Amino acid sequence: MAKRAPSKSAKNAPPDGSERVVIMKGPDAFLRQHYLERLAEALGKATGLDLNTIRFDGETAELADVLDECRSPGLLPVHKLVVVDNAAKFVRESTRPGLEKYADAPDDRVTLVLRSEAWRPGRLDRAVEKVGKVMSCDAVGPQQAAQWATGRAKGFHKVMLKADAAQLLVDSVGVDLARLDAELAKLATDADESGGELPEVGIDLVRTHVRATREAETPWPLQDEILSGDPARALAYIELWMGNAPRDQAVPAMWACVDLTRVLATAARMAGAGTPEGAIAKKLKLWPAHRGGAVVRAARALGPARAAKLHQRACEADAAIKRGAHSRRTLETLCVEIASGLGRRADTR
Repeated sequence: MAKRAPSKSAKNAPPDGSERVVIMKGPDAFLRQHYLERLAEALGKATGLDLNTIRFDGETAELADVLDECRSPGLLPVHKLVVVDNAAKFVRESTRPGLEKYADAPDDRVTLVLRSEAWRPGRLDRAVEKVGKVMSCDAVGPQQAAQWATGRAKGFHKVMLKADAAQLLVDSVGVDLARLDAELAKLATDADESGGELPEVGIDLVRTHVRATREAETPWPLQDEILSGDPARALAYIELWMGNAPRDQAVPAMWACVDLTRVLATAARMAGAGTPEGAIAKKLKLWPAHRGGAVVRAARALGPARAAKLHQRACEADAAIKRGAHSRRTLETLCVEIASGLGRRADTR
């Protein structure tokens, strides 16, 4: 099997479907999910086959089970996508040699993906770069966010986002990619279809959209209902808010969930490192003070691992409704899962 060595600058280039092992590392759960979706699309185009996706949790997965999946393509003509989440827990002293050996000669009919928030680079990375990619999923700056929004608008939402409009959007809503994606989805519905190959989103539309978003009723109180730890309260608020909305509002409501879990995950990491409650609230701009205290206490009770899993789950649910999943049901299921997790932690304190 021929191996290729991509240049260092091409590490985060879009997948082309030739990858047989991929590492996706970094704290941005939305990017980890986004890159996985791009990889799945590229594999489908490159192989002409359906994908059979098998998932493992790195905290509990056994090396033998993962490698068995990688070395057993199966009877049907499909390409296997074997995904190991929480891979930093999976790649350790006892498993690293076996993974390095597999990366030296991976099966052409399988793509192995190791996804993790934390990652320790080493020989495995170098072996992977010969047959795939090591992709960084770090938080981005304003310029990178604007470039990403432009590409995402064209490739996923099928609209042309002008450069000045992309910059205004980032200036208005920030650099979090999950929130930018939610705003792009709304902008795409109102894009100008008067000319060109793709409907256009210009600066005037973004300015109008941002102003309307700020003036409209928002789903942010949903966060407080979820923080209560009572799933019934979260479901009641969804019924009240979405029932009165003129159209499906699952996307902005889902963003409220993604944002809450992001804050909880960050606060849990800071609390685990010994940062005082007041310093966490100040860093994350959790005002008023009583709400900041509630968030930090919830994060502390969850712990970093559980909080990170909830954030990843929220990003995956957000991606699912953008792919056509039932929006209301997906949102309600996620809210119940998060609130129940917080409620269980409250019961055990």
